[in-house]
Amino acid sequence: MRRPVALVIAGLDSGNGAGGETDLRVMDSLDVHGVLAVTALTAQNTKGVKSVLPTPPEFLKVQLDAILEDFKPSGAKVGMVWGREQYSLLSSVLEGLDNVVVDPVLRAKDGTQLIPEVEEYVRLIVPRATLLTPNAYEAQALTGLRVEDVNEAKEAARVVREKYNVKYVLVKGGHLKQNVDVLYDGERFVEFSRPRLQSKNTHGTGSMLASAAASMLVKGLPVEEAVKLAGDLTAEAIYFGLDVGGGIGPVNPGVHLARRAERYRVLEEMRDFASFAESTPNFVSLIPEVSSNLAHSVPPQLVGGLEDVATYLGRITRYGEKVRVNLPALFGRPTHTARLLLAAIRAGANADSLINLRFDESFLAKFRDMGYEPLELNREEEPQWEEGNTMQWLVRRAAEERGEVPQVIFDRGTKGKEAMIRFWTRGLEEMKDVLRRLVS
Repeated sequence: MRRPVALVIAGLDSGNGAGGETDLRVMDSLDVHGVLAVTALTAQNTKGVKSVLPTPPEFLKVQLDAILEDFKPSGAKVGMVWGREQYSLLSSVLEGLDNVVVDPVLRAKDGTQLIPEVEEYVRLIVPRATLLTPNAYEAQALTGLRVEDVNEAKEAARVVREKYNVKYVLVKGGHLKQNVDVLYDGERFVEFSRPRLQSKNTHGTGSMLASAAASMLVKGLPVEEAVKLAGDLTAEAIYFGLDVGGGIGPVNPGVHLARRAERYRVLEEMRDFASFAESTPNFVSLIPEVSSNLAHSVPPQLVGGLEDVATYLGRITRYGEKVRVNLPALFGRPTHTARLLLAAIRAGANADSLINLRFDESFLAKFRDMGYEPLELNREEEPQWEEGNTMQWLVRRAAEERGEVPQVIFDRGTKGKEAMIRFWTRGLEEMKDVLRRLVS
C-alpha cells in the first residue's frame, strides 16, 4: 500500500495538543505518511508553555538528511521553527519542495514567543510557502495593519502576498468579528464562512488546519478545495475538542475518522436488530398503531446532530401477525425517535438507542419489575407553541420532574395522538434483552 509522504517541520508539545504530534495524527487520518523533523522540545500543558529547548541546527540537519535520503516528500507543513541558523537551513530544504504550507505560529496562546528573530523568519521561511496560514494577530504582525474584520483580512492577505511573494495566503477568521477565513491567490478572494463554535478546547487549531491542508495538497487537490476541506475538518475537531487539563484543551484531530467508523458500526447493529425484531416471538405485540422505529446513534460524546442518528427508512411495522423491519437504516432523517434520542443526549442522557412501543399497563409493570422507573407525562399539558417540538418538550419536562432523563417515558395519549411508551438504552444489547422480557 502506497501513501503520499509529507514532511513536517515543527516542535513537540509535551501536552500533546499541537505541534508535530498533532500534525502526524492529522496526516495519518487523511491517508498521508508524515515524516517529522523536530525543531524544538517544549515543556507545556493546557495552561501554557513553561520552557522551550531548541534543537541544535546541526542535529536538525541530521534529521533532515536522514529523512530526505530515504523519503520523497510531495510537500511540507512548517510550524514552530527557532532561530536564524534553523531558518537558513530550512530555507534551502523548502526551496526544493512543492506544496509547502507554513503556519507562522509566532506566539503560543499564552503569549510565549515560538518564533524568534521574526525579521529573518519572514525573509527566509515565509517566501518558501505555497500557502501561508496566519491568524488575524499573525497577519497583523506580518503587515503592521489592523486586522479585525473581513475587509481588513483581505487587505492583509493582499499585502502579505505582495510583500513576501507567497502564492496563496489564508487569513484565518477565528479572531475576526465574523468567523470567516479569507483565501487570496493574487487575483481573487475566496471566503469560507462557518458558525462560530463556543469551545475553550481550541489548542492545536492552527496545526490541525495547516497539516490537513498540506495533506490535501500532497494528494493532488487544488488549493481552494484543500483549504475548504481542511477548515471543515478543523471545525469538527474544535466541536469535539478534548476537555482535558485545567486550561485550554486540545482539538480532536482524529474525530472525523472515529465518527465515520462508528456510523458504520451503527448500520451493522441496525441490520442485526432488524433480524432480532423479525425473529423474536410476539415482538409484534410491542408495535403501536403508528408503527415503531428504532433510533440508534454513534456514542453520545460523538453526536453532533441528526447526521449521527440512524433510523429505519420504512419503520418497524406489523405484517399480519409478523414483524417487518423496512430497511435500510439511514442517518439524518428527522423522525420522532431520532429527534427524541438527540434531545435526550443533549440533555445529558448516556443514550445511543431509543424505540417507541405500544402503550400497555403490563409492559409498564414489567419495566418496574426490571428496576426501571417509568415516568408518565400528560400530552395535554404540552403548550401549543411547542407544536412541532414535542420530542424536545417531552425530554425537557421529564428532566424537570426527575432531574435527569428517565429511560422509560410514557403518556396515555390525547386527541389524535396514540398513547405511547418510549424507552432508551446505552447499547442495543440492553435494548434487546429488555424487549425479550417484555414479550416473554
